[in-house]
Amino acid sequence: MILHHTQRMKVVDFHANRPSVSRIHTRWLSFTTLRDILRIKKMCAADFVFVTVTDTALGKGGLSMKKLLSMLFVVALLCGCIGCSSKPNQAQPYLLPDRSKSESYNTAIAAYNEFLNGIIAAQSDTKFIYINEMENSSLQSGINRFALFDMNKDGTPELHTEGHSYTIFSIRDGNVVQVYENDAGFDSHFLLKKPALMSIKNSTGTTYRYTTIDSMLVSTTIEFFDPESDSANAPYYFNNVTVTKKQYDMLSKVYLELLQDPATVQWYTYTR
Repeated sequence: MILHHTQRMKVVDFHANRPSVSRIHTRWLSFTTLRDILRIKKMCAADFVFVTVTDTALGKGGLSMKKLLSMLFVVALLCGCIGCSSKPNQAQPYLLPDRSKSESYNTAIAAYNEFLNGIIAAQSDTKFIYINEMENSSLQSGINRFALFDMNKDGTPELHTEGHSYTIFSIRDGNVVQVYENDAGFDSHFLLKKPALMSIKNSTGTTYRYTTIDSMLVSTTIEFFDPESDSANAPYYFNNVTVTKKQYDMLSKVYLELLQDPATVQWYTYTR
């Protein structure tokens, strides 16, 4: 098909696996023949391509509505079927489905696999999080290891990742969401049968963080600090409040005793 005049096409590339403004690009491209459309197709690198044509293309000597619709159909066919979008990396089955478990369990497994493969992003309150944007303990892209552990006993396990920081993800409305992230610098993390997470940092004294996640996926953390000093004036803290050693011992006892009852969790090394 040859057009009477050069037309202008607006091509909007939208990357579905990175739904942010920086991933949307709008370009005006000129075309006169189907060969030009093939050229446009080769320039695309998007998951979806939305096309509009300027009003000037519909004037005298320009495209008829019938030809316009035909051209848009061809563009959609070329970009959608011939390979406008870049090929995704081969997905790895990091986690396997379990037919003996609930549908929500297996839906979560499928979503976690897509996240671990970098196909989709997890959502936090302020941003989208991709696995390759996270950092492992060597400050390289990715994480060190991951595990499944149900933090609120709802039958759908949370995805726990350990790297430069300790991050917990869950499922909300079918989407992977970040529900907790511990600061970098904590040396050890222990999952407890409670269920809960205990994070420990040793520096001048020991800082403990005890974290639970409720049915609404809201995390609650209790932090306490033991100076491990024989000085009578050594500061003890419980939830950012200065307490005496006697008060500290009484308040922290129930949480420290939970360390004696760890959960059995299978951790997996993360590789790409």
